[in-house]
Amino acid sequence: MWLYFRETIVVEIERLFTVKMNNLKIALKVAKLNVYYGEKPILRNISLDCYQNQITAVLGCVNSGKSTLLKSLNRLIESETNVKYEGKIEFSSQNIFNHRTNLNRLRRQIGMIYATPNTFSMSIYENIASQVKLTGYYSKNELNTIVELALRRVGLWNEVKYKLHQSATDLSLVQQQLLCIARALALQPKILIMDEPCMELGIVRGMRIEEVIQSLRQNLTIIIATKNPQFALRISDYIGLMSVNNHVGELVDFYQTSQFGQNCLTPCPQTVILGNQQAKPTYVG
Repeated sequence: MWLYFRETIVVEIERLFTVKMNNLKIALKVAKLNVYYGEKPILRNISLDCYQNQITAVLGCVNSGKSTLLKSLNRLIESETNVKYEGKIEFSSQNIFNHRTNLNRLRRQIGMIYATPNTFSMSIYENIASQVKLTGYYSKNELNTIVELALRRVGLWNEVKYKLHQSATDLSLVQQQLLCIARALALQPKILIMDEPCMELGIVRGMRIEEVIQSLRQNLTIIIATKNPQFALRISDYIGLMSVNNHVGELVDFYQTSQFGQNCLTPCPQTVILGNQQAKPTYVG
């Protein structure tokens, strides 16, 4: 009886999962993506749908290709030498690998946040305003408003409003990361991609970044790379599970986060998450 009851619940969860996914709009679609450095394959056959106004966590061990995947989503990976692609990434109904793609515009619409805050060596104000100025002409009052609203969205305004013209590098590490998020938000992106955004901050300071991410989820599509299952479970709506096969990153499964804990009690995903090292099931619970 219990086995029948359990199977019935699993079937119903899968049905509801399918219904929910069918009702969501796809913000970014990765289809059969292969990435190479020269002749060396880095990612193999990645297909992934990221849904509008949802948080997708790309979860995997070190060297599983998470960062490479994220940097492919707005072609930042092209800063590496001799990169080659196969497949498609569709954003706003266009393949971003099209030679006519405006990369500056693409990277404004799909903003990137790194594990280490990449604040500029200028004032807090100019860290945001200088990027906005590149998109067109704005009056001083307009720039002031944009800077304030961006800082308010990440909860930083009250801490810096009297020192906007001080160097951004004087801020604490968590404040610098919040400033980087505010700078991306000022450009009004449709998607924000984050590569281990809390990794260098520790648990307590990292929770502040998590709170900001949660506050943005209704207005932004967010894609986060992480090797921390607990972080992925707390923050995301969907989890894509990465693995390494002969030194090449592959996407081995995709879950709604509410399903993830149960599904990952099986031996295969446990092994994937922990970098091919066996672990107790309670690690991902």
